[in-house]
Amino acid sequence: MQFDRGSKEDRNRGIAVRTFGFGIPASPYRDEIFALASVAQACASGTGIAKLDDEGHYTTTFGTGGKLRFGGWDDPGNPQACAVYGPAQPFAIARDGTTLAIAGQADAEVGPDFIPSPMLAVVDSNDGSLDQIATVAIEPPWATSPGDGALYDVASSGTGSFTVTGDARDPTTGNTLMFATARLGNDAIFADAFD
Repeated sequence: MQFDRGSKEDRNRGIAVRTFGFGIPASPYRDEIFALASVAQACASGTGIAKLDDEGHYTTTFGTGGKLRFGGWDDPGNPQACAVYGPAQPFAIARDGTTLAIAGQADAEVGPDFIPSPMLAVVDSNDGSLDQIATVAIEPPWATSPGDGALYDVASSGTGSFTVTGDARDPTTGNTLMFATARLGNDAIFADAFD
């Protein structure tokens, strides 16, 4: 699949599937397929999700014509931003009900710097709306500044929550690699976002 960038390369990163139906003639099985890609852009790569039906056609009610793109930077007319923003790299996708979670890496703004940091995005699988995106630089309790990190996998924990895993680096110890994991769930008080 192509995310409208001509000869530039898009790289597949993952897939999630949702199956409907009962497997009988009156209600046959049918699939919704979500393909996750690192998408080439003018300045810095972003994240792309395409929604396909079980015959391989785009589901046009998702995003724009069956595709959603976010992150990175795609405005070559702004050379200052082109020089500052780094790529957004998706690494994994998971589905729970009508919610998709995408784990990866994107720049987090820390003071005057942009640090490659763990990224988690939440997308509505019906219409392709980007419900929430969080990029957070991880700073160990004993450090004075965060190091780079990424989330490499995400899995559904059931009931609308997701568990992510990845790594972070400690800049105070020569960038020692640390294991990182977290769980993202529905806001227990307002039920209108994820915590």
